[in-house]
Amino acid sequence: MKPNYTDLGYSDKMGPKLRMLVEKQLYDDLKIYGIMANKFKFDWSESCIEGEDAIYLDGEVENFSGINIFNEKDKHIAEGWMEFIYEPAYNFFISYWEFLTYFDSGKVDCQH
Repeated sequence: MKPNYTDLGYSDKMGPKLRMLVEKQLYDDLKIYGIMANKFKFDWSESCIEGEDAIYLDGEVENFSGINIFNEKDKHIAEGWMEFIYEPAYNFFISYWEFLTYFDSGKVDCQH
């Protein structure tokens, strides 16, 4: 699989600030699952809307499936769904992985 870093798929509603926050939180979440790389690259080109949405920072966020993750050498290492919790009264926002699949040497290594 070759990455596509220019097509944002249905995630194009997120502004730069929101995208940066979401990608940082998903990046940190990958480490919790033990998935390590010097750099993770997000391919949103196959992202698809899967439910709830919210307006936050400079855009709109949704639950997205079809997010692909590549390492610094553009090797496909994971894919999954993004979920989020947003509590406007507390200005609390967190995004995290759901249905995450990790690939090791081209085969499915684990699913979370």
